[in-house]
This record gives sequence, structure tokens and C-alpha cells, in this order.
Amino acid sequence: MKVLMLSTDRTILDPTSRAAERMQRYASRLGWLHIVVYGAGEGREIVLGPSCTVHMAGGIGRLHAYIAYIRLARRLATEHAVQVVSAQDPAFVGCAGILAARAARARLEMQIHTSIFSPAYRTESLQRMVEFLIALVALRGADCVRTVSEELRIEVQKYTKRPVTVLPIAPPPFVAGMPRPKELVAAPAVLVVSRLTKEKRLDRVLRTMAEIPDAHLYILGDGPLRKRLESLSFNLRLGGRVHFLGWVQDPRPFYQHADCFVQSSRYEGYGLSLVEALRSGVPVVTTAVGVVRELPAGAVTVVSDHEYDLLRAIRTTLDSIPEARRRQNAARAGFLSALLTEDAFADRVAAHLSACVSS
Repeated sequence: MKVLMLSTDRTILDPTSRAAERMQRYASRLGWLHIVVYGAGEGREIVLGPSCTVHMAGGIGRLHAYIAYIRLARRLATEHAVQVVSAQDPAFVGCAGILAARAARARLEMQIHTSIFSPAYRTESLQRMVEFLIALVALRGADCVRTVSEELRIEVQKYTKRPVTVLPIAPPPFVAGMPRPKELVAAPAVLVVSRLTKEKRLDRVLRTMAEIPDAHLYILGDGPLRKRLESLSFNLRLGGRVHFLGWVQDPRPFYQHADCFVQSSRYEGYGLSLVEALRSGVPVVTTAVGVVRELPAGAVTVVSDHEYDLLRAIRTTLDSIPEARRRQNAARAGFLSALLTEDAFADRVAAHLSACVSS
């Protein structure tokens, strides 16, 4: 089966990244997979394997890059007579997917990873509202849809009668006893693994840390708000207690050796970093977003949108780390045992796309 995947994840261009490894697993099941990645700058083409290549058309500025993205997707789809075009989000990528699929007379799979139907998403900005409206139109052009949660499936089926498959994202395999990262100092460690964007509300976490003077915060991730968050950390006089570490290739040692994992998002489609934290055994404090709503009671500490609740939950966790680990691990054991392995997830994706072609 020939599949063309459209994405915005530029880490796929790095052959050593987890995203690139995932694409290679897909290709081994599908037989042929090309990925087109959106991005401005110089165009690139990286061969990940004998049946897996990733392309970036590039461009001068975002609009020019988007036009080049669509043209490249259409050309690859028609030249290689692809059978399925898979769009990794239903808005602007979804529109490109519709054009490529129609050009090649191929099936179109629409992936939904983010809670685009959430009021918190739609009201975040004018851009989000536009993306939501585009997604509603684009969904009508899909032949099949893949979501990461049951909650998203229910929302999607309000807008399309096409088949919807739920495939929760598979985290990397757990490896016990990984060495303690050298970046962690001898103090209580609070961990965030996240893109540094508005909906993640990391400003709340920083203000909370100002009230917990004996703990250190480690932020794994990057994004457009990094400089603003670094400035806020300085203004809060957090000094050397906040560590912006950027993207880390393998965050699993940080999960294992942290004392508390925090997620303060307004919305999530799933929450892969939270699932990785669950698997590692670190106590979790989170808002009720994404996969949190599908977890058994007691698997995590759920807080409201009030900063005081976040502060109290982190403090309580750090004051009783062994008990928090024991209680939460016992509650989430069933959820963890049901998680797909990365290989099983790749098998399910291939089966889903095959069904999309034959439907």
C-alpha cells in the first residue's frame, strides 16, 4: 500500500528522532510511505529507509511555504499513484490533504490529536477559531478519521458519518533503572514536558514554583513562549531553580527521577507526556484534560484551574512522595497494562489505513 502523510512535525527530518523512528515502523508495515513536512526555509529530502522518505518543500515565509507544501503533496501523490493521503491535523494540513487526495484520486485519512472541539481551544484566539471552522469543513472531505481518545471520537461523529477509529498514542517502552540525569540537583524535582505555547499555561507553574522555595523545576520542551517564560522566571526571582532544558531526545530518565510531574494545560487531545509519566511511576498533578478523563480514580491528582489548587497539590505531593507513588501506581495499573506497544500501534495504523482503502 502506498501512503502519503502530511505533517508539520519537523523532527521527522532528523533520522535519530522518535518521530522518524515511528515513520520507519509505519513504512515497514505499509510497504511505501512518503512524508511531506511543512516548514519555511530551504527545502530538504531525507531518506529514512528503502521505502520511507521525508520531504520539506520549504519557502520564503509561511504563506509561500504553505503553497509549496500543497504543490509538493499533489505532485508526489499523483506521480506515485498513492492510495491513501493521511493528514496529521484537520485544519490547514487537512486542506492540503484534500487537494492531494483529489489529485491522485486517493482516499483521505484525517488524524485528530488535539481537542479542537473544546471551548477552551476555540476561544483561545482568532486563529484557533479559524482552524476550528476550517476543520469542520475539511472533515467532510475525509474518507476515514483517526482520533486519540474516545472523547474525541464522540465529538467527531457529530460532524461526519465517516468511520472513526480510536488509536491512543503508544509511548516508548519503559526501561527501569535508567541513570539519574546530570541536570537534576539534590533537591525536590518538579518536571514539565511540554511545548512552550499558550494553552500549556506554564506561567501558572512558574508562579506556583515561587511559593515552593525548596524545589527545582525542570522544563523539557521548546516553543514560541520560551523567552517570555524565561523573563517571567527572572521577574519572579526564581534564580537557578528553574531549568529550561529544551527538547530532550530521551526524557525517560527525567520521568523516573523526578518527584512530581505537572501538566497545567487548558486542553489536550491525549497527552503523551502524561502517559509517559504514568508509565514511569512519577506522581502526576494535572488539570482534567485529554486522557485524564479516561483514567481510573486516583491514578493522578486532578486540580481545578485555580492556581491555589495547583500549589496545594504539588506541595502535598512533594511532602509525601513515597505514598503518592504507591497510591497512584496502584490506581493506574490497569490502564498501563492495556497500553499498546509501539509495534502493536504501528500494526493497528496499517490495518486502519488498509480498511480505509477498501471501504
